[in-house]
Amino acid sequence: MGSNSASRAKKERVLLAMSGGVDSSLAVLLLLGQGYEVVGVTFKLVDGSRCCDVEAVGHAAEVCRRFGIDHHVIDISKKFDDVVIGYFIGELSLGRTPNPCVICNRFLKFEQMFKFARDFGCSKVATGHYARVRHGKDGSWSLLKGRDRAKDQSYYLSFLKNSWLSKILFPIGGFEKSEIYKMAQKEGLDFLVGKKQSQDLCFVDDKLRRTFIDKRLRPQSGKILSVDGEALGQHEGSHNYTIGQRKGLDISDGQGPYFVVGFDGDDVIVSRDEKDPSLYSNVVNLRNVNLASLADLDSGASISVMAKIRYQQKLSRAKLTISGKSGKLEFSSPVRAVTKGQIAVFYKGEVCLGGGIIK
Repeated sequence: MGSNSASRAKKERVLLAMSGGVDSSLAVLLLLGQGYEVVGVTFKLVDGSRCCDVEAVGHAAEVCRRFGIDHHVIDISKKFDDVVIGYFIGELSLGRTPNPCVICNRFLKFEQMFKFARDFGCSKVATGHYARVRHGKDGSWSLLKGRDRAKDQSYYLSFLKNSWLSKILFPIGGFEKSEIYKMAQKEGLDFLVGKKQSQDLCFVDDKLRRTFIDKRLRPQSGKILSVDGEALGQHEGSHNYTIGQRKGLDISDGQGPYFVVGFDGDDVIVSRDEKDPSLYSNVVNLRNVNLASLADLDSGASISVMAKIRYQQKLSRAKLTISGKSGKLEFSSPVRAVTKGQIAVFYKGEVCLGGGIIK
């Protein structure tokens, strides 16, 4: 009995963020299999949100009960409203297109996880992201793409601090999504398989997005103009539009499709030409650059990388130059719809070097 108690005492405790979905639920099983003692935590972010609704919290609690681990629900909605929604609305008011998921991971979720990890006596934190962490022979730590390239989420983790990586675990990062589903079914967690996945904004349903934003901004109406200056319609707020957008433009002349190519004050400029030159650029300037994986890069020096300027875009070859917190990506071929406020992320092979906000 004494030997068993000593063995249990030696187990490393890990705080696992649980959304009630299949990925974080299977992370419990994998962490337990690796010999960790797991503590589950579900953050309450927004009332009625898909990410922390009653069903999601219930699923997380049920999984913890089945595996015999503690589960805590912690309300951080005030911080979420200040940090994430505040950022989101602030960027829109400045005419930018924000990426709240990247900012949330860096400035809210992981910071809160480390805070509560200390409270619960956990030395590490874990999530159900499709990403990996590598400890190099030289002692360095790197953020890697997930093995399942179709589900890879390293883009959304590109703003993590490098100093955090030694204390972060991504248990499912080395698996394909199909393997996770099979394991879930084998463990009798069928109720998690096929559950609706998160959409663009976890804190508001896509159908309610405009209403949500309009309540927090004072929409400035304006015209929708062609590149030749022809008035094609009216809009109720340019923040509802982004570069390259094709759907939902409120143009009914039957001559479309149209594509948003720019803004002129409160007016939205559109073109019928999907290959309009103003939609393409070789150079992308960055601010607030973060190196998630420390790169051997002197200020002002350049390296060859693969980069993308939004999550769904394919990686393209580029030259990266960093000077302090500013950076520049020079793409070998023009990239489409460079958008202020979005996140550009750059890679060396499987390593996610980091990212920056597009100026």
